Amino acid sequence: MRSTFGRGSLHHLLSNPTYTGRVPHKEESFECQYEAIVDADTWGAVQNQRADQPPPPARTDSDRGSSPLRGKLFDAFGARPTPSHSVKSGRRYGYNVSRHETNTAATALSLDTQRWSWRLPARELEPFVELAVLELFCSPEKVARLS
Repeated sequence: MRSTFGRGSLHHLLSNPTYTGRVPHKEESFECQYEAIVDADTWGAVQNQRADQPPPPARTDSDRGSSPLRGKLFDAFGARPTPSHSVKSGRRYGYNVSRHETNTAATALSLDTQRWSWRLPARELEPFVELAVLELFCSPEKVARLS
């Protein structure tokens, strides 16, 4: 199972002096009782590299939490569905849309139409996925089979 870090989590890891054996407090940091897990040279090199790089582009409102399954779903052909939405009466409805051209070898054999697509409502899919993950992690036997 692959784990990913978001921008905020990664920023916190790379800028938190606690890993160097120091505790931050307001604008200062103090020596703590725990042993450092990152040496001062490595910490300094990371901070210098972070200072030299421009900040990443800000995310738009459409990127923020609107599609928690983005990049985690795959269709029968191994392609990732695209998060999409529609608005009706001022309410936003999210979907996961998968589209395929049939001129590829995999789809040409199994589909007769020129274009094949499906659209799953996120409002119904996300709770289903959440329940499946909870059931999986509540069973030590199932978790053991993942490795």
